[in-house]
Amino acid sequence: VIASKADIVTKDTTMVAGPSATWNAADNLVIATDAKGNVLALSDLTVNGAVDPKTPGTYTVTYSYTDAAGNKISKEAIVTVIASKADIVTKDTTMVAGPSATWNAVDNFVEATGADGNALTLSDLTVNGAVDPKTPGTYTVTYSYT
Repeated sequence: VIASKADIVTKDTTMVAGPSATWNAADNLVIATDAKGNVLALSDLTVNGAVDPKTPGTYTVTYSYTDAAGNKISKEAIVTVIASKADIVTKDTTMVAGPSATWNAVDNFVEATGADGNALTLSDLTVNGAVDPKTPGTYTVTYSYT
């Protein structure tokens, strides 16, 4: 008589919530084996719990398997969905129009951060709109990041 080699190994993860974020049960399964140590497919396991990748929160997903000898094993994985820390800070400016006046997108850019909170540079952003510094008027410039 030998001990069952059935096992499930999972991993906890953290992801950023967003409209196009996705999650599936395979994301947190490292490996699962049957009583003889053969690798199991995700479809061989029972998965309880779900993750809403669009809503911040902590989700518990349980993976379970019953081997040929009736031994039931289960492991949990914790999926933490965090809100994005993405942000762009700009400033309005007023300038005097003239033949030697200049404008650059960096003139109205203060700072930006990505989803993880790390700093972004102006080159990481998309800038739409332009300013004609030689012609008086109100100009709208949009800074965006996905």
